[in-house]
Amino acid sequence: MSTIEQNAPTVEQRIRELAAELRMHRQHPCLLFVSASIQGRDVLTVRTAIEEERGPHLDLIVSSPGGDIGAAYLVARELRRRFASLTVFVPFQAKSAATLLCLSGGELILGSLGSWGHSTSRWTRSRRRIAR
Repeated sequence: MSTIEQNAPTVEQRIRELAAELRMHRQHPCLLFVSASIQGRDVLTVRTAIEEERGPHLDLIVSSPGGDIGAAYLVARELRRRFASLTVFVPFQAKSAATLLCLSGGELILGSLGSWGHSTSRWTRSRRRIAR
């Protein structure tokens, strides 16, 4: 492994750096929402992260393969209660329940590798069952 690769930031570090740059550039609060599986505990995590912040606008960066649709709805509702408008950025994926979170925004910006929608793995499994 070369020296450059050893000193390269992790994906998580790079996303955090880019979120900080976005906040400085756009002059809006920015929430980074990364979840391996959206769960009920994420509602409390979001509440804690934004504490008493309220305002006209929030930039939300979402990266998740999905999870509990009810929890995603509660996160979206919490954000909409506190901010008049949301811009949602999807650098990688926002599948399944994370798509609902994306739809809570007034503006959706997909990165060059960004995707949102249903989870293809679930669709593929159910299609195989039908085909048998």
